[in-house]
Amino acid sequence: MIKTKETLLAQVDRCSKCGACREVCPVFLAKGSEPYVARAKVQLAGAWLDGNLSPSRRLQELMGYCLLCKTCTHHCPNGVQVDRLVLAARAEAGPARRSLVRLAATGILPHPRRMWVAHGVFRLTQGTLTRLRPALQGLPQVPRKPFTQHYPAVLPVARPRRRVGYFLGCMIQYFWHRVGDAAIHVLREHDGEVVLLPGCCGMPAAAQGAAGIARQQAEMVVRQAEQARVEAVVTTCASCGLALAGYGDELSTPAARAFSQRVRDISAFLMETGLNRDLGVVETVVTYHDPCHLRRGQGVWQQPREILRCIPGVDLREMEQPDRCCGGSGTFAFSHPEVAAAIGGLKAEMAARTGAAVVATGCPSCQLQLAGVLDRAGQAVRVAHTVEILSQAYAARLTP
Repeated sequence: MIKTKETLLAQVDRCSKCGACREVCPVFLAKGSEPYVARAKVQLAGAWLDGNLSPSRRLQELMGYCLLCKTCTHHCPNGVQVDRLVLAARAEAGPARRSLVRLAATGILPHPRRMWVAHGVFRLTQGTLTRLRPALQGLPQVPRKPFTQHYPAVLPVARPRRRVGYFLGCMIQYFWHRVGDAAIHVLREHDGEVVLLPGCCGMPAAAQGAAGIARQQAEMVVRQAEQARVEAVVTTCASCGLALAGYGDELSTPAARAFSQRVRDISAFLMETGLNRDLGVVETVVTYHDPCHLRRGQGVWQQPREILRCIPGVDLREMEQPDRCCGGSGTFAFSHPEVAAAIGGLKAEMAARTGAAVVATGCPSCQLQLAGVLDRAGQAVRVAHTVEILSQAYAARLTP
């Protein structure tokens, strides 16, 4: 994160107000009003930093209308890091208002005991909450127990080639067990001794402007990985991966820098270390959605496609604008449901036009959003993590 007023203003000064971001910003394209585009957020932040604009609820509301998807930065001719500027502004000015989303991100997710209680309440009330919050529609049935209660802390293999830490994050630990099951299966197929690393990456708190809480989470995750003595830290969540890879810059300690250098998305890790290509047949048509924090955040986009193309029977069809944001963005879909639904609806149309039976992606937040918008659009399309399809292929190899 950008840490000083001087570096913040330097980012503001790099903006030439050319309006290139107007062509690509998903929020602006959904809202159609200048205050919601990246250019406006940059100038508002600059006026506030210069003392020409007082912090206000309206200012913070506008800063909240950002997906942190990096689309504007990717297309900006001057490379203005709008997402980092927005995060810093949120952290400095505080929240626009108290909300259940902020409470969850800052007061529940970082605390395992509170999250355990909240998980139980959510499981019992999932149907009611889903009717009240359509953004929850894409969630699977909430499991009875956290993921780590189904496995030992360390999963050995007969002839380990490496010791791998699997960072679960909140979504795998409490909701997407099937993705975690698939990840463990795949890592063990590659002779990896898997060490489970539970915890919150801090991204939800950072997105709500609680930079201090996010920093505390980062410090705990780094300590945990050090104690586990793992050679690599693998994630199946694009946002977790982006957050973990940034700990070195955020904490500025030798341990954090060494940790961040070991972080890999699971698709990148498999391709770097050598994909086990002894695969069974999975007859299906797949299209792939690029998570923003994976493609633009970590530069990982070819690897998942290479994995899918290696699977016999998979017909991979590219959708129009596969890297266009789906509108989920972690907590954004809950704090701004109408805008998220509009953005997601366009993505659902693009996916459906491919004729695919499965939309693959690399982030549980995207899975949640895509499953919901496709269902509401009446499309009988399954949404799966890339590693789920790969795990299915390894299992098919063993099926007579």
